[in-house]
Amino acid sequence: MSITGTFERQDSERNLFMTAVNTGDRTCTLYYYPIVRFATDTEVQPPPMESPARAAATIRPGEKAYSAVRLFREGCSPTEARASVKVFFHDRTANDEVGGPISVTLPQGGFVNVDSNPMVTFWNRDPDAVKSYMFKVH
Repeated sequence: MSITGTFERQDSERNLFMTAVNTGDRTCTLYYYPIVRFATDTEVQPPPMESPARAAATIRPGEKAYSAVRLFREGCSPTEARASVKVFFHDRTANDEVGGPISVTLPQGGFVNVDSNPMVTFWNRDPDAVKSYMFKVH
């Protein structure tokens, strides 16, 4: 599995859109939402938003699934620059971790700004559904 993070031009880098690609040779199921950590493996993870696709995203080799992290709210300060984003995965039971961590390849500059209340969407096979949701809640 590889994960790449990108920003949308019109978004002021408030949301990190993540694309997970199944680089293996077996089908994978991504349950619930990504467990995101910005610094240490023991920090509190961002909670899920009420986004669509709350069960699982099953992807075959070469296929993709998508999620987004709201890094900071508009007008919120202060933010803290983080040079590392790691993703762990839920097992079939929520909050049971399996595999990972996978370091997210970050966009230009190699860091993200995070406030005290980041949140994450559930995995989804449709990138437009994730982006549409993120732009609607702001």
